[in-house]
Amino acid sequence: MTTTAPRKYIRVEPPALLTEPLTVTLQGTYLEALNELRQAKHAMFSHAPGEPGWETLSKAHDEAEARLGRLLESMVSLELGEPSDWAFVE
Repeated sequence: MTTTAPRKYIRVEPPALLTEPLTVTLQGTYLEALNELRQAKHAMFSHAPGEPGWETLSKAHDEAEARLGRLLESMVSLELGEPSDWAFVE
């Protein structure tokens, strides 16, 4: 079993607002996350709310959307050279 070292959020100010257009290239994990979201969206909208399984599909869509958001935010932070928001707790 793998364990992760505890870490804490250390950013004291919010990140700068992006004001200029930003171009990113999605490949690997990022492209997989986008495809996962697109498939989850299709599966969810192919069912009517209240139908059996719709809640599960809706949750999968929300999770895929959140994952893509986290990945994109991380990608942009790295591209802009921003420091990490996290520090390991000793």
